[in-house]
Amino acid sequence: MSTLQKFALRLTILSFGIAAAMGIAALLMGEFGELQARVLGTTFSIGVMSVAILCYLAPRNKIGTQLGIIGFITGLASLAIALVLIWFETYEWGSSIEETLYKSFGCLLTVSATIAQICLLISMVKNDKPLVTWLFRLTVLAASGLAVMIIILILSEPSEVEWFIRTLGVIAIIDAFGTVTLIAIRLFMGAPNSEKAKLSPYTQRLINEVAAERGVSPQHVLDQAINTYVTNATAASQAPPRDLS
Repeated sequence: MSTLQKFALRLTILSFGIAAAMGIAALLMGEFGELQARVLGTTFSIGVMSVAILCYLAPRNKIGTQLGIIGFITGLASLAIALVLIWFETYEWGSSIEETLYKSFGCLLTVSATIAQICLLISMVKNDKPLVTWLFRLTVLAASGLAVMIIILILSEPSEVEWFIRTLGVIAIIDAFGTVTLIAIRLFMGAPNSEKAKLSPYTQRLINEVAAERGVSPQHVLDQAINTYVTNATAASQAPPRDLS
């Protein structure tokens, strides 16, 4: 995990902790009124955003990280609009502005939630088996199509509403099936990275020769080589950049 990801994770935990404390205080102190309802709405909104951020931080590859950044931006924008809707009397601004706010919130929320789902799947699907790869691509395609159809419903009314809703339901079922199946495969079959490493015959022969020369066991040579590699790699990653000027 990079320094930026660690900072984002700590900031997420801290902000949600403060929001949770505010929500508890609103429930336990005084009578429950409009102010308490707005505090609870704020706590819920920050909580949902915190869960989404954890999904955005989950991928480790370049594409997943870039997608997570886009999701974070859209999620932050949807959170900002949600807070405006919670704390301000938007109906006083005019019906057109209020409608624009609600539609913008719905579209941004849909996009950020879809990206969070895809980021979570990217972090969990690390199996190169053709069936898993095919199912992952199908699920991402279904999630993207579902998001587009929901945005269309938010912004306008389709001409064929009945068939539109039927198609949306089919895509939603495919999306849910793929997501649940991929998570189940990851949980119950484990990650492929957990497989034991196997030494090639050439590497095994070199280890045996060095062990014979030094009068130690082959396992001792292997352990020493791994420790040296890890130590050098750690020192190289922590070394300051060289000045090439």
